[in-house]
Amino acid sequence: MDGKVCRKCKEWKVYSDYPENKKCKNGREGTCRNCRSEYSKRWHEENKESRAKKTKRWYEKNKERKAESDRRWYEKNKEHRAEQRRKWEKENQEKRYSYGVKRRSLKHNVKFTPSQRTELLNKDNWTCQCCGIKVHDRRTGDWNTHDKAHIDHLIPLTKGGDSTPDNLQVLCRTCNIKKHNKTEIEIEQTGQARLVI
Repeated sequence: MDGKVCRKCKEWKVYSDYPENKKCKNGREGTCRNCRSEYSKRWHEENKESRAKKTKRWYEKNKERKAESDRRWYEKNKEHRAEQRRKWEKENQEKRYSYGVKRRSLKHNVKFTPSQRTELLNKDNWTCQCCGIKVHDRRTGDWNTHDKAHIDHLIPLTKGGDSTPDNLQVLCRTCNIKKHNKTEIEIEQTGQARLVI
């Protein structure tokens, strides 16, 4: 097998262990891939701050160019991104749930702690207040089961409701999805079965 000695680690390696470079003798770099990789990691670590500043300066000067480049990339890779997102969501259901709770809480200025959630579940006896089935904490087990505990707002946040205990109830996943953001009055007007016991 053809090869040569790396000028950095001084080990003999086959040509395929060296990056191609037509300007070099034998058409390969003088330093092997492993040595180049280690040097690159070390350099990036040692120059973290200066690289960050340089990147920030470039971005400030080229915001529109970067946005256009990102748009083109996104259009070209729409399906790939969608597949990546689906895969991530499937593998990170707990994180996804936490992010969703945090996003909605910030949007509606709600402060609702895990201990308050447990208090409410205990108050409602871990029972869906619509259909009466026993529920379990949605942060564990299979994500899409019917008996996952959801905390529902009797008067939805989107309609001026708040997150005080008297405006909250426990519902199973199915009942919460059916209720969506309707109030009790709207449910009665549409002829749906009464959701709140």
